[in-house]
Order: sequence, then structure tokens, then C-alpha cells
Amino acid sequence: HTITFTLPNVIPGALAQGRGWLDIDTGAYHPKSGWLTGVDMTNQRVYQINVFQGGKRVLPLAEAVIQIEPEQILARRRQLLQL
Repeated sequence: HTITFTLPNVIPGALAQGRGWLDIDTGAYHPKSGWLTGVDMTNQRVYQINVFQGGKRVLPLAEAVIQIEPEQILARRRQLLQL
């Protein structure tokens, strides 16, 4: 999958989780950061490889996830629509 949007306060390479989400996307790739991400829900691990730098990292799921509430998304969307 290719990232087609960004979320407030979520940096490239981080994962978003919150109310109203069906699940965390797996195999996500962010073209600016170069991080290709895979999620192992059974073992609560996030595996990432950077296509630009060749770096690899394995993180506990809790460290890689940023909580997003629907109100944050709605507020940003309203702000963008007013531009």
C-alpha cells in the first residue's frame, strides 16, 4: 500500500491507532521516509526496513503506535476545508 494521506502528529514510519479504525495497516510504505512496515500482531512487534538507508528496526508494537482520536482528524479536515 502507498500512504495517500498523513495524520496529525504522526511522523513517517509511525503507526496510527484509535477509535473508529478497523485495524493497523500492514505492509505500509511511506515514500518520504522510506520505511516499509510490517506488523506482527501475534507477537506485538513492528518490523521496518528503510529502502533509502538500508536500515532495519524491530520495535515493540506499543512503541511504534501513536493514538489518534477521531476528533483530531475532524478538526484538521475542517481546517483544510476552510483554506
